[in-house]
Amino acid sequence: MIPNLTTETKTHQMPAFSKIVTKIFLPILFLISSFSFAQKNEAKLKEIEALSDLSYKSYTELKNEESLEYAKKGNKIALEIGDSKAIARTYNQIARAYTNMGKQKEALENIDKAMAEKFTKTDPIFVAKLILLKANNHSMLGLYEVANKEYFEALDLLKNETKPAAIREKISIYSLISYDFFNKGDFQSSLKYENLKIKLLKTFPEEEVASRISEMYDMKGSIFLETKKLDSAYHYLTKGYELKKKYNDPVMYTQYYSLGDYHNQTGDAKKALEFYLKSVENYDSLQVEDPAIVKVYKDISDIYAKMGNKEKENFYLKKYSEANSEVQQSKAENTNEAVKMIVKEKDEKFNAFQSKSFLTIGGIVLGVAALIFGLFFWYKKTSKKTEEIISQKEEENHDLLQKVNESFDDIVQLAKTNSPEFFTRFQEVYPEYIEKLKEIYPEISIDDLRFCSLLKLNFSTKDRKSTRLNSSHMSSSY
Repeated sequence: MIPNLTTETKTHQMPAFSKIVTKIFLPILFLISSFSFAQKNEAKLKEIEALSDLSYKSYTELKNEESLEYAKKGNKIALEIGDSKAIARTYNQIARAYTNMGKQKEALENIDKAMAEKFTKTDPIFVAKLILLKANNHSMLGLYEVANKEYFEALDLLKNETKPAAIREKISIYSLISYDFFNKGDFQSSLKYENLKIKLLKTFPEEEVASRISEMYDMKGSIFLETKKLDSAYHYLTKGYELKKKYNDPVMYTQYYSLGDYHNQTGDAKKALEFYLKSVENYDSLQVEDPAIVKVYKDISDIYAKMGNKEKENFYLKKYSEANSEVQQSKAENTNEAVKMIVKEKDEKFNAFQSKSFLTIGGIVLGVAALIFGLFFWYKKTSKKTEEIISQKEEENHDLLQKVNESFDDIVQLAKTNSPEFFTRFQEVYPEYIEKLKEIYPEISIDDLRFCSLLKLNFSTKDRKSTRLNSSHMSSSY
């Protein structure tokens, strides 16, 4: 039968082709798909970055709803590609927008989500940023003691950091600490932190931190206003106002409000009213919720009361009452949620500590048990070895004693038979005895030495007499 060469050739070629596919084409396909995936991710990350920039721009202009929408879009893409850094940062942007909108519950929830990301655990500056944002929300809810602890916790994280991002966070922390002291009436401490802040602000170009510098001037002016240093107050409040105008900053309501307070305190009600109304107008044009601004309605109402304008007095008093009620209600709801979150966080920390403690105690118990077992094993081993040494020594002593007894019997026998070898053998067995006698009695004779030898062997008087009969013979042998 003629073999089918075509079939045989195909059979041999197929495995070879499979190997080529496995070794060459599959890795190439894998590299191509990986490259394609990386390019797709890179494009997505660029899209997230662009949305983040837009969110930040809207945030600086206090267009918070707009800022929130951009941040949410970025967060959605970040979650799709699973990039932990992008996820954490977009959660932070969402929380930042909610903070300015006065939605503390939502802000704190997103801060916690950002905190839970893997990336966050690797970046102390970002952790400090999140802690600071959390503290800001707690402060807005009136949880000042909680916020104060968080300020210093964030500050401690940044104590060895010198990057510009870290310095910016320190500036924010000093601002909030200063504001906290101001609200407590500790104006000296507030001023101290404003002075610390200005040192850091000077490390940046003015145009980059103009808003922060203006904020610092405004706070200094408010401190001097409270301490009745009116010239200094006006100097700093004006500087802050002019710096905002220089850079066309759209957020002016705090500067208007502060200047209104200055003129109100100096007795110029007309000028004060002008600035208060500008403050309200600017505030209403922004997408922001600032509980501190509510009081301006009461200040406007009071000025209209002095002017005798009952209608406008009642109008602004009603606005104050409604705004204040809304703030208090929102504050109560958000505070309740914030407290729940704080309790939950403390419980989680306690549980983690408890688990760690159990592991530590368990480790110590196991360690002690291992040590006891080791000591017991060592003791048993040492005891066995000691017993072996004692047994060996006892055998050696027994052998030695037996040899001594045998030598003793041998010498006694030699003495009884008046053997000339007696004294030689005695000296071999008891060399120290003879040497000691010679040392004490250098002139001692051989006969006396022999006599002393018999005493050493416990010979009776009768035995000594019988052995001494041949003493002269014995002496001649030595």
